[in-house]
Amino acid sequence: MSNNVLSGIEGKFPLPDFSEGENFLRQVRGGLRRRQRRLAFAVSAATTASAVLLFVLSFSAIQRQVDEELWQDYLLSEAGEELVDTQELDEFTWELYLESLMQEEDLDLLLEEILNLEGGEEWIQTIKLEG
Repeated sequence: MSNNVLSGIEGKFPLPDFSEGENFLRQVRGGLRRRQRRLAFAVSAATTASAVLLFVLSFSAIQRQVDEELWQDYLLSEAGEELVDTQELDEFTWELYLESLMQEEDLDLLLEEILNLEGGEEWIQTIKLEG
């Protein structure tokens, strides 16, 4: 039975021939060099692929950041223009309201409306009344 097992193993995995010592060692060294070259090539290819992937990812991240900064600048400029427009509109409506109050003939009503305004008391104190 041990002969059957041994012959089955020899059929699947031939045993090395050590009779020619130098030739056997040369073949082993050659096989090891081929494996080492294949491994070095695989490592080099994997390193190159990962470097390219890292470059592409970093470039796309930088591009995305630039796009976000451009979008933020655009939004800020639009918000700034809208704020200026709103301030101009507020100033215009304020002036229009003050003009309509000034045309009021009833001074008690005028004074009451001015005091109801936000900061009306301070505004009255800053006016120099002449007359």
